[in-house]
Amino acid sequence: MKQNRIRLAIITDKIFPSQEASVIRIHALKDAWISSGYFDITVFASGFQKDTKQVKQIRPFFPTPTNKSNIIIRLWFEFLLGLEYFFHLLFYRTDFIFISSPPFVVAILSVFAARIRKIPYIFDVRDLYPAVYYSAGILNKNSFIISALKRIEKSIYQNSYLITTVTKGLQKNIQKKCDRSTRVLLLRNGYCSNFIDNLGFNQKNEKFTIVFHGNIGQFQDVDLILRLALKCLDDSLDIEFVIIGEGSKDNIVKNTKIPNVTYLGSLDVKKVYEIISKAHVGISFRKDNYISQQSFPVKLYEYIGLGLPMIVTPKCEAGELIEHYKIGYQFDSSSLELIFSKVVELSENQLLMTNLIENISKISQKFSREKFAANFVKELEEIIQLGYHKK
Repeated sequence: MKQNRIRLAIITDKIFPSQEASVIRIHALKDAWISSGYFDITVFASGFQKDTKQVKQIRPFFPTPTNKSNIIIRLWFEFLLGLEYFFHLLFYRTDFIFISSPPFVVAILSVFAARIRKIPYIFDVRDLYPAVYYSAGILNKNSFIISALKRIEKSIYQNSYLITTVTKGLQKNIQKKCDRSTRVLLLRNGYCSNFIDNLGFNQKNEKFTIVFHGNIGQFQDVDLILRLALKCLDDSLDIEFVIIGEGSKDNIVKNTKIPNVTYLGSLDVKKVYEIISKAHVGISFRKDNYISQQSFPVKLYEYIGLGLPMIVTPKCEAGELIEHYKIGYQFDSSSLELIFSKVVELSENQLLMTNLIENISKISQKFSREKFAANFVKELEEIIQLGYHKK
């Protein structure tokens, strides 16, 4: 028999209709919490979530930060949004709080409110802050600000009811900063199987097409994509590059004159998936740094869901999994010649492509976002019912 229903507040910056990876992650979790029949949910986020008996939304007055803003403006809006959530949480009646980070400043202020109210919180780590700040060159690694933020980060972890994160590398990294009583659970992103599996796209472009989609920001190696496209052009290869998305570095691809590169900007999610499904290879080129080495970009799960072999830089946790299942390849970011040779091989060797696609079809259901979310919610429900408490 189920216990009394749990009131759960979800702290994030955006909800549908935004199509960002964080939004899709929260949406899958929200659906799993509803399906469990154990939780009444309030979502603190911009966007629109129709209020129901089980789900309410509190929409902030202040605008949400955007990746296209410069860092000062972004941090200012994070602070304003975080301050608004802080005061909401000081008075809002809830039993648990699920806090998704980033935005890191919003997360910090939400944690402060939870600790003042002595409400247990689950801290969801999608990117490792403050490491992102110095990996992106925003702040000096040895600065006083970073030292202070690291102390705050450790305190957040150690006082969490639970911590969730998206890769094994992050899970190990966070666990090292916590005492043994803190549970750090792996909650992968995955792809939206309920949506993608029912699309029915099965037609490929006549021209061999390589696709990139997602945030075009500080950690994406846009230059490598363009250099690869130029090399294909210089070798008279009939290969098209399609780039979908936006971000702080999208002006580079907007202004490119390379004729075999098509930039489509931000598109509706169904259109994005249709374009990806018509391509032959998906790429995720990131700059080689500490953050990228522990990453598993959501676009790779979507390539898996849509049956696309993939190429990843730099060598990282995602690349190791891709090579383990023989569904793609990973390279160092400096290995343009090797990447180019692999692209040529894939474009010319139909048997190799067929084998990669067959391997993807065998394992794709392992990476259903809905299954990851349902399994996590079931585990969370059991933990709560067992009366787990941080000491």
